[in-house]
Amino acid sequence: MSNELPNIPPIFNALSIWLCDMLFIYFLPHRKHFTPAAFSITAWGFLIADFLLMQATTLLDGIAFNLTMLAFAILTLIPFLILCQTNLASCLTYCAYSFIFGSFIVSLIWQICVYLALFAPIWRKPSVQLLIFIPFFAIFYTALYFIERQHRMQLQEMQVSLISCASSVFMAFLIYIVSSLSFASVELPFTVSTYADAYTLRTMVYLGGVGLLYSQHALLCESFISLERDTLHSMLNLQYENYKLSQESVDMVNQKYHDLKHQISILRNEFDSSTQLSHLDQLEQDIRIYETQNKTGNRFLDTILMAKSIHCQKAGIKLTCVANGHALDFMDVMDLSSLFGNALDNAIEAASQLEDPEQRLIRLSVSYQKGFLCIWIENRCRETLTVAKGIPFTSKKDTRYHGFGVKSIYKTAEKYGGTASVHAKNGWFELRVLFPREEAGLAE
Repeated sequence: MSNELPNIPPIFNALSIWLCDMLFIYFLPHRKHFTPAAFSITAWGFLIADFLLMQATTLLDGIAFNLTMLAFAILTLIPFLILCQTNLASCLTYCAYSFIFGSFIVSLIWQICVYLALFAPIWRKPSVQLLIFIPFFAIFYTALYFIERQHRMQLQEMQVSLISCASSVFMAFLIYIVSSLSFASVELPFTVSTYADAYTLRTMVYLGGVGLLYSQHALLCESFISLERDTLHSMLNLQYENYKLSQESVDMVNQKYHDLKHQISILRNEFDSSTQLSHLDQLEQDIRIYETQNKTGNRFLDTILMAKSIHCQKAGIKLTCVANGHALDFMDVMDLSSLFGNALDNAIEAASQLEDPEQRLIRLSVSYQKGFLCIWIENRCRETLTVAKGIPFTSKKDTRYHGFGVKSIYKTAEKYGGTASVHAKNGWFELRVLFPREEAGLAE
């Protein structure tokens, strides 16, 4: 091929792929132990390393060049592994996206430089080429930022599978190989006679690669959204089914309670022994709990609290409740069962993990406060429990379905124009749900 124009300067190549790396890393969950200063130092350090390795490729060709490019690809993966709190498959996938997306952007901009240099040789100068690269970098990466921002939630929570990862890496590898064939020194179907034609072919191959990889990325995100929606819907139905089962159980318990109360009254009149009467007093006191507790004014909430109270008693958890049940009459029973069912299930699970029985506490409050209906649930939890992006961290190995209970609560709050928030501090986990209500101001 005739040497019409040098290849892409290493600094632009390294900078483009590095910017793409940093953009995806920005949206992915970060490791907690990195301070902003340490994060920045690490990121800039990898830019320098990328440039030095890319600079070395200008002195090589053949096998040595390809091995150096392999080392460069591995180097671009390292910041994902160091800075991101996600699995290896996700790191490999987004590294592959970054490599192809970044290569396409720098190749396209260089294509513009090639075109301009045909008419004005001054565009061959690196200092003048900056006038093209800087604004176009700003335009392309700003556009890519806004495109990826709509997938921010999926990037934060989605764990890419090994199959999807292998597909992405394999496609990225093929795209790179095909884009490089036009620069081969031997006669191949993809070889061309000039560098300008080689740059054009490379840009077109990368453009097709971007289309393929972005389509896969969009499908992964849509699949995750669909899975989350279906899971939340299943959890809503499950909580409602649990509520109906609990209602049947509570009705049976209440019937047995009333029967026992009358039977005790009859037996008390038939016995004269003080010992027998004391046993009846104790029995009456034991069953009286079913008469006095969880009378909030909302029969649906009463049923949920009764069922959860039984779970708490079995787990040695003390559940205290002060609730204005009438204030919840505006909520659909399915939403009510989902909100309180998920919240109390999470609280019971967290409290039951504590070894000290005295620490197993759950408090629930439903009341009007400052123009809002406030639902407040707090429970004792492990001191090490942390919350990120509104979801508590889990120590479970399978995290695919973790956090859906809290997400369901968020969805229920949003449905009625409210907000939900969670906090963990000093061994207490707190869930607060606020609904704006006009009657709240009248009730205060």
